[in-house]
Amino acid sequence: MAVEKFVALDRVSVKYPNAQNWALDWVSMSVPQFAKVGIIGNSDAGKTTFCQLLAGIIPEMIHARIEGQLQIDRNDTKQQPSVGYVFQDPESQMSGLAETVADEIAFGLINAGFSELEIDQRVKHVAKELELTSILHQSPTEISGGQQQRLALATVLVVEPDILILDNPTSQMDPQGKAWLFEHLATLKKQTIFLVSDEIDLLCEFADYLGVFAQGKLLAFDTPAHVINQADQNHWPMALPTVYQFAKALSKTMAGTYRYPVTLGRLKRVMHNDDD
Repeated sequence: MAVEKFVALDRVSVKYPNAQNWALDWVSMSVPQFAKVGIIGNSDAGKTTFCQLLAGIIPEMIHARIEGQLQIDRNDTKQQPSVGYVFQDPESQMSGLAETVADEIAFGLINAGFSELEIDQRVKHVAKELELTSILHQSPTEISGGQQQRLALATVLVVEPDILILDNPTSQMDPQGKAWLFEHLATLKKQTIFLVSDEIDLLCEFADYLGVFAQGKLLAFDTPAHVINQADQNHWPMALPTVYQFAKALSKTMAGTYRYPVTLGRLKRVMHNDDD
């Protein structure tokens, strides 16, 4: 049986200096090892604060008052799990010192003291996985916004973090690029992933769990199907997946429930009466 690592928040609240309201307000959730978590919410919902808290940016780099308990456990070793953070703005991810894409990917490994052979192998591997091989010798400032976002992800994946946090990592990508990145992230098996995005259709296909934030509060945390059906019933101000809307229009619910499907695969089974 695989050893589990849990990310657990117990009634966590965060308030910035001189702020009147809590950026996070009484947030609780428990996430198992290797789970994929989608995070959604409107502007100022608390999504970025949540991510920065998980990554340790709060309070190590950004001062804030914190109440409650955040615990990240890994039972197979006493070593603290490593966290990789991909920023919404890819330029914020760059060192500003690398002349090429390859150098940028290698930057963290060089600082960590990896051997030249290990660096070369890791850089080539992650570049291939993220389809960056053809631009390895280009300057990070001369590639497209979508390529910069893939590069930002590469600089994090190359160090093989235990927990991967991505804050809207597809904002500069076209629809095809967004779909490709979500599909790639779904193949990652060694990380516990937290992904903030407003791409609700892609999130529902990707995530094991979905968290909905509003005004610092966690409104719901459950499977995508449960959360989306709950959001519609409660008239929360958020987009609903195309699959869900289609199934609802046809009154096609999942077997044994009153809930509508949110993924294409589940919709197909419902349509063919094969949803056991």
